[in-house]
Amino acid sequence: MATAREGHPPARVAASNLGGISSTEVTLEPGVNVLAGRNATNRTSLLRALMGALGSDAVALKSDADVGEVRLHIGEDSYSRALRREGQSVVTAGDPYLDDPTLADLFAFLLATNPSRQAILREGDLRALIMRPVDTEAISAEIDQLRARRDAIDERVAAIDAEEERLPAIETRLEATADQQEELDAQMAAIHEELGSLDDGGTAGQGDLDRAIASLGEARTTLERLKRDAETVESAIEDLRAREEELAGAEAGSTDELETAIASYESEIAEARRRRSDLQTQITSIQQIIQFNEENLQGPDTLPVTDPGGGVTDQLAAADEQVTCWTCGHGVSQTDIESTLEQLRSLRREHLDENRALEATIQELEADRDAQQEALDAVTEQAGALAEVRASIDAETDRLARITEQIAEQESEVTRLQSAVESQQTAQNEDLLTRHRELNELAVTRERLEATAAELAAEIAEIEAAVAERPTLRDERETVTEAITDARTRIEQLETETVSAFNEHMAAVLEVLEYENLSRVWIERIEATAPRAQTRFELHIVREGDDGRAYEDTLEHTSESEREVIGLIFALAGYLVHEVSASVPFMLLDSLEAIDSDRIARLLAYLEPHATYLVAALLPEDAEAVDDARIIATV
Repeated sequence: MATAREGHPPARVAASNLGGISSTEVTLEPGVNVLAGRNATNRTSLLRALMGALGSDAVALKSDADVGEVRLHIGEDSYSRALRREGQSVVTAGDPYLDDPTLADLFAFLLATNPSRQAILREGDLRALIMRPVDTEAISAEIDQLRARRDAIDERVAAIDAEEERLPAIETRLEATADQQEELDAQMAAIHEELGSLDDGGTAGQGDLDRAIASLGEARTTLERLKRDAETVESAIEDLRAREEELAGAEAGSTDELETAIASYESEIAEARRRRSDLQTQITSIQQIIQFNEENLQGPDTLPVTDPGGGVTDQLAAADEQVTCWTCGHGVSQTDIESTLEQLRSLRREHLDENRALEATIQELEADRDAQQEALDAVTEQAGALAEVRASIDAETDRLARITEQIAEQESEVTRLQSAVESQQTAQNEDLLTRHRELNELAVTRERLEATAAELAAEIAEIEAAVAERPTLRDERETVTEAITDARTRIEQLETETVSAFNEHMAAVLEVLEYENLSRVWIERIEATAPRAQTRFELHIVREGDDGRAYEDTLEHTSESEREVIGLIFALAGYLVHEVSASVPFMLLDSLEAIDSDRIARLLAYLEPHATYLVAALLPEDAEAVDDARIIATV
């Protein structure tokens, strides 16, 4: 092991009134640092003080103190955490190394209570723990937004395709309209020529009649425009009423019922999580009892409480009948203890089965809750759309009423002007009047054709602009599809990398530590099959029998040493895939007593390259086995 790393300065930690520490100061070198001391020498308190300076909340104020503090100096940079007692609570202040310690708490601060180690000890949900720092809900929301955008693009492209199919027919109508305009222009030119010859006749009062006819033509033109506007508004109202009927007729649940259902699911989920938490606590406690009793059954305390005399065989037989109870000190039957242990193992298996069933129930409840939430969102969106349509209907109806009033007024004006023209006609200007009427009618028709041609030309331009937009939309759709795939694979990639990292490092560590008959420990990533269900990690333990044949074992049959190593390697996998070293340069360990000294030294040598500062709390005899480490004695 290297005692220093180029480019990294020593780290100095000064703590006062934290945990069991009154006051202490230590210097940590890059590489391996060992806090060596017996139990109750504040090794863990010092680690927790360092965690506090790094940003964790797992630091406690000394019970007889009102204020406490820890300072961390790395080169020219300084970080601090202060604790102050206020009534029954403790408040914190300062400027720690990390703003968010989540990753470090999970994968770098590997004390006995570390969640990664505990997940192995109590057979917890490994996949959920690894994914805890990942905002999967945000990723799911992102996927939903991307899907909505992709669907909108598909709808837009389909609409453009449909409009493009209409383009030839619209162009044909525009050409026909142009032909009709040319024909009308010819007719109007002929009438103008005829009127010119009639005007040359000099009929009396012709000027007044011409002005009256011109006013009548303008009034009729205005009337036709108002009628076209009315037709357009009526058509819009019909479309809006059809949309209103469609929205009103669509099935929609009650928001109150859906909100009640969602609240009910939330309550059930919370209760199931509480039950699962209680079960996990019981499982951990039962496992600790089983483990303690198994170790003591194999230890020196299982010697007979009386000397039965005779040879070694007789003593062993007597030992099988009666041992010293390590809880009450009396002699008890070893068979009774083993029977009780088997009952505890059976109870633990039942709790594990119930825990797995609860996890499945929670997933089902969450899926049902999400479905109800989607339904509620749809109902809310539908109600909003219906209100918007009805508001548009009201606005268009008011507009139609105004146009209808204007039409009535204009019809009265046309009637008045018509009467004025008729009052001025005489036998002499009968032909002139007829020609002006024809000319006015042709002018109205031509204006209508001009309006139609303008509408058709605008429609053609709009379709052509949309067709020009289509390649951009298709490029965007490809980008959105890639983003959906990326978001989907982001979680899958993290899961796959975690499994790969664990399996790779677990195989290497087993080779380094040389556990007898423990051939392989690996995690299998099992894909979800049910909708909205999640993948899961299944831990496999493979042993080798005396005959050399491999067989699969269970975690409950592993030794405490083996479980601790598996937990630490699982934490290392999380440390690597989440790139924790990029945010915090420390890895902290304690409670390694279950692992023998030689294996602790080899394990630290294996972990050392992955962290700038590796700090481990060890017993003195374990510390002696660690080469090339900075030894810091705690007393």
